[in-house]
Amino acid sequence: RVLLGVMPPTFGRVCWTASPGEVRPRIGYVPQRTNPDRNLPFGAREIVRQGAGGRWPAWGRRRSELNRRAEEGLARVGLSDQASTPFVNLSGGQQRRLLLARALMNHPSVLLLDEPTAGVDARGQELFCGILRELSREGLTVVLVSHDIPLITGHADRIACLAVTLHWHGRAAALDSATVRHAYRCELERYQIPVSE
Repeated sequence: RVLLGVMPPTFGRVCWTASPGEVRPRIGYVPQRTNPDRNLPFGAREIVRQGAGGRWPAWGRRRSELNRRAEEGLARVGLSDQASTPFVNLSGGQQRRLLLARALMNHPSVLLLDEPTAGVDARGQELFCGILRELSREGLTVVLVSHDIPLITGHADRIACLAVTLHWHGRAAALDSATVRHAYRCELERYQIPVSE
């Protein structure tokens, strides 16, 4: 929330490097949970279009451009064949990929994701992480929050663990089970909570 600018930091500050004329970079966001109203049968295409923000133009060149971008987004996440399927009828993994397509609608330079693979099966997780890896290779900065350390260490370039304080591990390869136990041991012992080996 602090990175998104939704809430101010308790102390310290967040500094972004942005393009000239911007206060901060364009940010795409994939939330942890979505609770869509089952009475609002938005299809996948409509969900992706929401990422453009503002009012959807009724006609003209801008509408054509936004429609093209929405179709590209659906193709990017492998959901072109589900374009008319109501959001609530998609699987958990499909919903997450759809929200990713929505977050990419305005060509962000930074993508923030909150537990995007929670509740998604192993195949869906690998597919989702594969898309993120492609986006990263194309120059998009991806910041992902997850409790699934084994999954993340297989995909992330750099890792930091937050347990009251921040433990920076740099390259993902440096994060092994002993390192994780040590990082969390420090925090748990501070509160006199026993930690087993």
